[in-house]
Amino acid sequence: MNIPGHGQIRDQRTLLKAFVSTFTSEEFMVDLVRIILHPSEFGAFTSEKSNSAIDYIKDFLRGLGETARRLQLPTAKNIQSQIQVVNTLLTIRESSSSLLTYENVFQHLASRDLITTKLIQKSIETKLTEDDQFRKLTDNVIDIIHAYYEVISVSSTITLLDNLQESISDNNLTPFEALKNYKDLVIAAYNDLSKLQSLSKAESVADYFIISDDMSCENLANTLVTYISKGFSVFKTGFELFDSVLNGVESSSVHLLAAPSNHGRFCPC
Repeated sequence: MNIPGHGQIRDQRTLLKAFVSTFTSEEFMVDLVRIILHPSEFGAFTSEKSNSAIDYIKDFLRGLGETARRLQLPTAKNIQSQIQVVNTLLTIRESSSSLLTYENVFQHLASRDLITTKLIQKSIETKLTEDDQFRKLTDNVIDIIHAYYEVISVSSTITLLDNLQESISDNNLTPFEALKNYKDLVIAAYNDLSKLQSLSKAESVADYFIISDDMSCENLANTLVTYISKGFSVFKTGFELFDSVLNGVESSSVHLLAAPSNHGRFCPC
C-alpha cells in the first residue's frame, strides 16, 4: 500500500490541471500570434481588469504562466517559451501596428527555439487576410480569456472535486460522510454557476465591431436590431409612463426611482 509521503504522492489537482491545459494548446497560442501580426487596430476595449486589449492579453499570459508553474504542468517549460514570444510581439505591436508583419516577424525575435519557430510558422501559414476575420478571431480569443478567469474563480470547487474523489477512493470516508460531502460540494458548484457568464453570452453579439465601410455599418446595425428585438428582455410594469415611454423595464436588473419631496408619489388607481 502506498502512503502519501512514503512513496507515491497523489496529485490532488488533476481536474484543475486538465481545465488549465485547455488554455495552453498550441492552436490557441497560434491564434494569439495571428491577431497580433494582423495590421488592424484592436479598437476600443474595456473590462474590469484593463482598458486595453493588449494589456488584457498580457495580464492573462502573466497569470497563465504563474498558474502553469504552480500546478507543475508537464508542458510548463514549453508554455513559458510560447508566452515569452507572444509577450515580445505584443510589446512591439503596442508601439506600432505597422512595425510587425507576417514577413518580418522572425527579425524581431532575439532568439528562438524549435517550439517558438513552429508557433510562428503555423501563424504565418494560416495568416489572416481580412479585417472581419481579425475581428471574429479576436472576439473568440477574448471569450477564451474570459473563460480562463471564470475557471480560476471556481478553481477551489474544482480542486475539492479531486479531493473528494481521492478521499472516497482511499476509503477515508464513511458512505454517509461521502454523501454529505458530495451534497455540500454540489451546492457549492451550483452557486459557482452564476460566475460562468461566458456560457450565457449571446452568440450573435460580438465584443466589438470594426466600422470601415458601408457593409460593416450595415452588419453593426443589423446586429444591434437583432439583439434589441430578440436578445434584450424587458417586462411590463403596469404603469403607463414606464411601459409607453421605456417599453417596460429591463429584466435581471435593478432600478432606483427617486424624486424630491412631494413629487415622488404615485396613485395605484
